[in-house]
Amino acid sequence: MASSLTPLPSNISPAAVTSQTGQSVPYNPDVEAALLGALLRNNKAYEQISDITRADHFYQGGHAQIYILITRLLDEGRIANEDTLTHHAESDDILKHLGGADYISQLADQALSIISVHEYAQLLRDLYLKRELIKIGENCVIDASRKLENDATTQIEAVEQQLFSLAEHQESDKRETTLGESAKLARDSINQAMKNGGKITGIATGLDDLDQHLGGLQKSDLLVLAGRPSMGKTAMALNIGYNVAKNFKQQKDDDGKMVRVSGGRVGVFSLEMSSEQLASRLLAAACEIRGDSLKRGDITQEQYSIVARTANEMEKMPLFIDDSSFITVNGIRQRARRIKRKHGLDLLIIDYAQLIQSGADFKAENRVQEVSYITRQLKALARELNIPIMLLSQLSRAVESREPPIPQLSDLRDSGAIEQDADLVAFIYRPEYYLQRRPPERRENESSDKFDERYQSHQQRLEESRNIAQIHLAKHRHGAVGTVELF
Repeated sequence: MASSLTPLPSNISPAAVTSQTGQSVPYNPDVEAALLGALLRNNKAYEQISDITRADHFYQGGHAQIYILITRLLDEGRIANEDTLTHHAESDDILKHLGGADYISQLADQALSIISVHEYAQLLRDLYLKRELIKIGENCVIDASRKLENDATTQIEAVEQQLFSLAEHQESDKRETTLGESAKLARDSINQAMKNGGKITGIATGLDDLDQHLGGLQKSDLLVLAGRPSMGKTAMALNIGYNVAKNFKQQKDDDGKMVRVSGGRVGVFSLEMSSEQLASRLLAAACEIRGDSLKRGDITQEQYSIVARTANEMEKMPLFIDDSSFITVNGIRQRARRIKRKHGLDLLIIDYAQLIQSGADFKAENRVQEVSYITRQLKALARELNIPIMLLSQLSRAVESREPPIPQLSDLRDSGAIEQDADLVAFIYRPEYYLQRRPPERRENESSDKFDERYQSHQQRLEESRNIAQIHLAKHRHGAVGTVELF
């Protein structure tokens, strides 16, 4: 669009009129000029646009420079008008080329109403976003045709990251929240909990005693479920994910918008097991049939009918599995965003922390720093998507040297940052596992009666611990710690 203002000299233009592939660039110098004029005429206009307008939103370099000067003066508590900017115009080469004081006066004369400022700022940002989209698209074409050494998957992830960074501009005008508004959200959450019988405020795991203790899985929380191998971390996490997806229901609210009323849509990142293996474990648990019997096909026709019926029910459940064996934390972020965009997402389960890679964009001196970076990124992702993320984690061997070998926070493998970043740290501990592998041995000079007494006591404890898992809540940011027993 042509401008009635003094044109920007071509020798200082920050960009050409066309893109690198010859496409025309969308911009509107009149909008830029009118917005700057409004700021010069009424500095209060800055309050309406400061959260959504940046200097690089201006296509013409001189306009960007003027905006920088205006914001600098206002941020210092000074007045930004024709007079104060004229002083800078005499010493700034870009403003001199524009026409100096005369150009600034023209801007002030073309000021728009303060009522229209926010609308113009949004239009300015929209034009900027379209230019950036053109740039990303053109770079994508160039990289795909010239950088043949980079595989396509890497290039796709890079483009997704650029697109998401660009989409974050949509959140740039999010204003601060008052205490009253936050209190209203808290009140609504409490009201919902009352409707649920006073039990939970978050997403129900389907494990009643755990839900009673936690109040459900809370939005934006990073939940760490840790344990030694064979403790049942994956089984428990899958059980929770299955329960959440199975109970998913939504209905229209007063505005006609579909809202979740129970359960949720679940994403599972399995870095250790394939999606087929996970599905087999879920089928075995849901049908109450031993997993090894299913694998061998050693089941009756009646049991197979139950398996087939359950598998058909699972097809309708909103549970999505990504079984990439090698994935970076950025890859998890991008794919989780994609799931939420396409299907919706209420819970994310990641199995497990020590298999995640930090990626080439983070250079760590050791694995501890790398895991620290990963957990920080996952906590940020939980807040960004506003969902609970359940992260499974291994424990160090130190737990095996204690008696009984009940895990502690210091046992978290590779990083104390897991403890620091997590809102909840839960350890899964199965006494049966250790009691089976540590039968009492007869001590030197111990009588047969004394040994038999110890052996019988061991057998009694073993029998009492059959199929029992203890969930030790070692850290709980929103409530009390303690122990929950699950069957």
